[in-house]
Amino acid sequence: MNHTIFQILLSLKDDARDADGVLEAMRTHGGKQVVPALVSFYRGLKKASDSGFIRVLDATKRGAPGRPRQRYQMTRSGRYAMRTEAQRLGNLAAAALSDTKIS
Repeated sequence: MNHTIFQILLSLKDDARDADGVLEAMRTHGGKQVVPALVSFYRGLKKASDSGFIRVLDATKRGAPGRPRQRYQMTRSGRYAMRTEAQRLGNLAAAALSDTKIS
C-alpha cells in the first residue's frame, strides 16, 4: 500500500467524506507537506476504490454549482488494510528507534 492510499484510509477512519473533506483531514493529520499532488490524490482514490478499500456513496448536491460531490466511505477490507499497514509502519518505526542492532 502506498502512503497516499494509507492517508486516504486514515482520513475516512471515522466518517464518510467528499474529496475536499479527505484532503482537509490529510492536512490536519500530517500538515501540508504530506498532502499529495491532486493527480496522485485522485489516482489514490480510484485505486483504493478499485481495491475495495473504499466505496463511493451516492453523490450529494452541495450549495456550489457544478457536479454533485461524491462521498467516500471506508469498507471493512479497507479498515483491515489500514490497520495492517499501521502495524507494519509501527514495527518499522520501533526498529528505527531501537538501540538493538539489525542483523
